[in-house]
Amino acid sequence: MFPSTNPNELRVTVYDPLRGVPVELEAIKGKHKLSHG
Repeated sequence: MFPSTNPNELRVTVYDPLRGVPVELEAIKGKHKLSHG
C-alpha cells in the first residue's frame, strides 16, 4: 500500500478544518507530531 516508503514513516493527508484545505502531515510510528499554526 505504501510503495517507496519506510515502514516506520507514513505520510497521511489530513483535512484542515481551519484552513479548509488538505494538509500533508507526517505520522511517525510511536511518535506523533502535530503542527498547530
